[in-house]
Amino acid sequence: MNTLCLPAVLARTVRSVPAIVGTAVLLMFLPACDELLTDADSDEDADTTATDAGNGALDTSVQETTDEEPEDDWPADWREFEERVLELVNEERAMGAVCGGEAFGSAPPLTMDPLLTAAARGHSRDMAELDFFDHDSPDGREFSDRIEEAGFNGAFPWGENIAAGYANPQQVVDGWMESPGHCSNIMDPGFGLLGVGYYYDDSTDMGSFWTQNFAGRN
Repeated sequence: MNTLCLPAVLARTVRSVPAIVGTAVLLMFLPACDELLTDADSDEDADTTATDAGNGALDTSVQETTDEEPEDDWPADWREFEERVLELVNEERAMGAVCGGEAFGSAPPLTMDPLLTAAARGHSRDMAELDFFDHDSPDGREFSDRIEEAGFNGAFPWGENIAAGYANPQQVVDGWMESPGHCSNIMDPGFGLLGVGYYYDDSTDMGSFWTQNFAGRN
């Protein structure tokens, strides 16, 4: 299987409390690499009572994070890929973009967070080792559960982009930017922190697995 011809990306965003999923967008390329399948879903009936004064404002009351470093044994070339994704994302944010018809102006750069990175790495590894591609883990955990389990309790909103089959940082960021839901996560000025997790397993069909976890600015 040609992994370069079978990339896939998936995005999800939480706007207030971790149990509330705001949007989910699925995008996959067919083997011929010339058609696109998309499936979008949104939870318009989500409970927003946990937001400020019940008026839909983002809950940013929890601000604490930690400087704890993620796994030290993560391969150096994988860490370089993760750092390059951050650089490319910040270049996109500086330029502004149009995501599915919605214009985003220049946004402040994101800062890499070690706990979000730990959550992202764990999910990319799980997708490879457990042979699945989804925001929801086989044991039922959602991306917000994994972020909390990593010890992160910083500001909302929280979001996640995932991808598989992209060989390098430029390819995966280009793939995300070409998809409205993923592009919107990257360009969202409400996000201030980013965690990136890259995992490679040559025994899988897709080979490369990527996760971005976003959170609000502390």
